[in-house]
Amino acid sequence: MGGLRNSAWSIHCSSRSGCGCRVAIKIASARLFRVRLPLLREVANAKHTLTHRDGVLVQLTSDTGAHGWGEASPFPGFGLEAVDDAYRALEDALKQVTGSHCSGAAEFENPVDDLNPTARGALECAVLDLLARTANVTMRDLMASTDAPNAVRVECNALMTARDLDALSDEAEAAVAGGFKTVKLKVGGLSLDEDASRVAHLRKCVGGEVSIRLDANTVYDLESALAALDRFAIHDIEYLEQPLPIDELDAMARLRAKSPIRIAADEAATSEQSVRRVIDAGAADVIIVKPSATGGPLAALQIARAARRAGLGVTVTSMLDGAIATASALQVASVLAGEGGLPACGLATQGLFERNVAALPSVVDGGVVLSSDPGLGIDVDPAAVNDVSMGLT
Repeated sequence: MGGLRNSAWSIHCSSRSGCGCRVAIKIASARLFRVRLPLLREVANAKHTLTHRDGVLVQLTSDTGAHGWGEASPFPGFGLEAVDDAYRALEDALKQVTGSHCSGAAEFENPVDDLNPTARGALECAVLDLLARTANVTMRDLMASTDAPNAVRVECNALMTARDLDALSDEAEAAVAGGFKTVKLKVGGLSLDEDASRVAHLRKCVGGEVSIRLDANTVYDLESALAALDRFAIHDIEYLEQPLPIDELDAMARLRAKSPIRIAADEAATSEQSVRRVIDAGAADVIIVKPSATGGPLAALQIARAARRAGLGVTVTSMLDGAIATASALQVASVLAGEGGLPACGLATQGLFERNVAALPSVVDGGVVLSSDPGLGIDVDPAAVNDVSMGLT
């Protein structure tokens, strides 16, 4: 397990942040909230049907009274730690960080180990949020590594959750009316005939100018994936996410070589090491970066940059996270879009929640315009946190 170098946390900022190139904090106190966020309707992929999202929120408070927030919401079946494990990992980590001082040029070393990536990411996010708020800059400005301006607007895709065609029509029409230029549909949970019918129907509903992405969430084997790709290809699909299990990269490379549709790695791309394995195997054309699954926003940026250097496409999505983790992913997307453009991201999911702990910027014409407020750019509502809390420390 990592620790705190010189008992201090700090991070260098870009010169445009106006914070003197370095900010420092003292963690005066920390709290955890175990939360359950209810969804407005069931959301299903090929393996799971969700009615709510369970997670852990981290609140750090500095000696000046500033707050930083993070969120760990492991997704069922994604190969990450369980929510209880994330809670315990954060509980142990907060004992180490509470009371720690920031001084000199010491850099942040996360005390949560790599076996708990969502917990690790939650703590990293909370620290970055607190640092940025202390410096009165956005988190994206704090993280940026170049002088290129970060994007203020992040284009997004619309997630289609319906399985029956009538409901899918309604979702597709709403997406087009909302200005979305990209939609995403989960496949693999029904028969191939049913999925092929849904894909054809979706294309008919959105027309030829809207991109369609498909996500199989590891459900296929090589033979069934090839059969599905042959059926889907006539509908001009942008890419198919994670068609095979994460440990079948050689098979995914063979699939990619034969596929009429680009292949994206998602569950197989949750760390720099796993992305390197995907690249070395030639298993994907696109890397899906989920900051919540990678160990935090800084780790997500490293993964995305490594993929880009290797010539792969990149986009940023969430794990159907709550407002805090989604806000963090939007900050990551802003940095990447500023560095070299970014396709539509899977970050327009907050409308699926019945309750949340903060309001995110509205989706307008298929994109999100980020706030210029410091840190994550959102105001976490303590009353809302208490409303969804299942216990706190």
